[in-house]
Formats: sequence, structure tokens, C-alpha cells
Amino acid sequence: MKNGVLSILGILILALLLGSCATTPKAAIVKEGIVGYWEGDCGSMYLKVVGGKIRGVYTHDEGRVIGTFANSAFKGWWSEAPSREAPSDAGAVEFRFVHEEGKALALDGRWKYGNDPAEEWSEDWDLQWTDKDIPADVDALFSNDEDFPEG
Repeated sequence: MKNGVLSILGILILALLLGSCATTPKAAIVKEGIVGYWEGDCGSMYLKVVGGKIRGVYTHDEGRVIGTFANSAFKGWWSEAPSREAPSDAGAVEFRFVHEEGKALALDGRWKYGNDPAEEWSEDWDLQWTDKDIPADVDALFSNDEDFPEG
């Protein structure tokens, strides 16, 4: 009898512990959900889906990003005027999109010059989603394919 009670008690304790570790699943981040205006320490950026890829326009040196989105992450290429060529004006970029409790969607980004595996990543491209609005003058910038080279 004593062993049976201890076994049942052990099962109940285990069930309580497992139940307390369960978390409520967060809403999936989809590529349409990242479209719009982003603001951060290094300026602003607009993201848009164009032809199945994500394109971005940002303020520094007429900056652009282009890449793919999967599993809450963007992987692609950044480029800036004047040349839009690596290694001085272009390179690899990665953004991880996260929901922060009680805050807007956040972008945790990193970038590097060129695409050399030995080149270190800079971890300082962080932004907060502001809204979906893309002004007409900015929206027109997404259509020039030459401004979105892919490394």
C-alpha cells in the first residue's frame, strides 16, 4: 500500500513539474508579417516582399538588402552606394525576427563585409517594427532590380 501511494505521488509530482514547464506557443512569424517600417539605433528600414524574396531599403548610403525568409529568419545580401559591390559596399546579412513580451516585433541583425567565412560578423543591426505603411516615394525604390544585387 505504501509503495502504491508513493508511486502515485511521484507521478503527480512529475505531472505538475512537466505542466509548469509547458509554455504557450507564440504566433508564427510569417514573411508578410515583417513587411513595413522598422526603426533602430542605426536608422530606419522598410521591408517588402517582391517576387517571392524579401527586399529592404534603408537610409544609410542608399542601402538595400535582398534575401530569403524561413523559420523567422532572413538570410541575404546588403549593398550600399556607390558601388554596391563587396567587399567595401556589400556583404552577407542575417536577421532573426523575435516577439518580445509586451513589445513590437524585433529584428536582431548581423552583417559582414563580403562573404568570406573568416570575416567576423558585426552584431549591431537591431530594429523594432513600427508599422506596415510604406510611403509611395520609398515604395518606388523597390522596383529597381539593379539596386538589389545578390552576392
